[in-house]
Amino acid sequence: MNVKALAKKQEQIEAPARVLLVDDRPTNLELLEFVLEPLEQITVRANSGEEALSHLLKEQYAVILLDVLMPGMDGIETARLIRAQRQSQDTPIIFVTATDRNEGRIRDAYSLGAVDYVFKPIIPDIIRAKVSVFVELFSAKRRLDQLLHKSKADNRSLLSVGRALLTAIPDTIFRIQRNGTYLDFIPAASSTHSLMEEHYLGKTVNDILPWDAAGEMMKLIQRGLDEIQVQRMEWVKNEQGKQCIFEARISPCRTDEVLVIVRDITQQRMTEKQVGTAQRLEAVGRVAAGVAHDFNNVLMVIQSYAGFLRDQFDGGEEGEASLKAITQGIEEATGLTNQLLAFSSGQTQALEIVNLNNAITDLDKILHQLGGEGVELFTEVTPNLPSIKADLTQIKQVVMNLAVNACDAMPEGGKLTIGTSCVKLDEHTVRDKNLLLPRGDYVMLSVRDTGTGMDRETQEHIFEPFYTTKEEGRVGGGFGLATVYGIIKQCD
Repeated sequence: MNVKALAKKQEQIEAPARVLLVDDRPTNLELLEFVLEPLEQITVRANSGEEALSHLLKEQYAVILLDVLMPGMDGIETARLIRAQRQSQDTPIIFVTATDRNEGRIRDAYSLGAVDYVFKPIIPDIIRAKVSVFVELFSAKRRLDQLLHKSKADNRSLLSVGRALLTAIPDTIFRIQRNGTYLDFIPAASSTHSLMEEHYLGKTVNDILPWDAAGEMMKLIQRGLDEIQVQRMEWVKNEQGKQCIFEARISPCRTDEVLVIVRDITQQRMTEKQVGTAQRLEAVGRVAAGVAHDFNNVLMVIQSYAGFLRDQFDGGEEGEASLKAITQGIEEATGLTNQLLAFSSGQTQALEIVNLNNAITDLDKILHQLGGEGVELFTEVTPNLPSIKADLTQIKQVVMNLAVNACDAMPEGGKLTIGTSCVKLDEHTVRDKNLLLPRGDYVMLSVRDTGTGMDRETQEHIFEPFYTTKEEGRVGGGFGLATVYGIIKQCD
């Protein structure tokens, strides 16, 4: 290799990693570039599959974000041709789509070695985290390549460096025989699980994994070795009282051995579930807002004609009662549309500077009467609480709705505690508690009770309008927590 070629090779190693963005819509490409801007990498655009293939012939990329539905050559066909290119056949591909949930196409994507299949709207923190893993891995591979070029003499040293680089990725790597015996492993640097040699080495998959996961793992090891293809599986395991979800990719490495790359995806699945819930509620909110606006228009017509009838009314108790029933029905229907608008964040807010402590104090008398004799009310407010910008009437409605739900959960009496505090959401808190919130300083309102509580299924539906756990005949139309959700969301 001549001096110029060596210089070019060195320049490629030291340059930032490249990420290829493939989408036929410029606005989508701009959004992805904006989301990935905090990462230290170069983003390259491609408006079609053909343009992407052209880029891949010229440069190496850490990861490809590939749109599924594109005119001409779609994402699946583009991926097939990428895998046929020698230069890019191992480049990770993350498929991104807004609408395509076709199970067959998703299977095709993973059969082509896709590392993920992401649905829009994308969550910035999640897509950045996914991309950053492959950027770091790509950079680590290039650094290892640089070390290999600098010193080929000390193979033992280079192997130890390579092993150290592998431990920097968020995966645990196992070397397993065809019969399921563990031969070696490299724990992930970020692993929170206790990985000791005596726990694995010499033991089999059946000794370590739950029986159903062990059976699936053994089947995939055999298939991977026979077909010489990467296999993928997930399983759930109870560790220290909580459920953990693991993903494994099984890759043949020798005639009778596989590498099993295992990643803890518990937090990822929790985030995906939260995002799915948020998207579902957002979709319901859009429908609710449309229904509420259209229904309001109908109510205005009914109200106008009711007014005309009242102006023409010449007396009579029966007619008066009918008009009163119509008017009352209109008022109740108007209240229903207001609740729908509150859930969909479609209500107009009268924003002002609000102190939550004062809002709770204003409601003190009502709250004491709310639960009757069996419910004890306690307040735990933080002195000198920072103010927030909100609609005071709506904030009081939030407190009342939560308190009513709490009291309904304590039919035999109990303790109702309403509190305020200051919280700081840093990167660790957001990650550990799996919050879909920007980092920063917040004021927290908490309402706690000693009532019956909610099972997991109920928790998944509590913010949906019309959903209620109250027995038939009891007051409550399933709008209390839906209204709370809409108001708090509108307050950011």
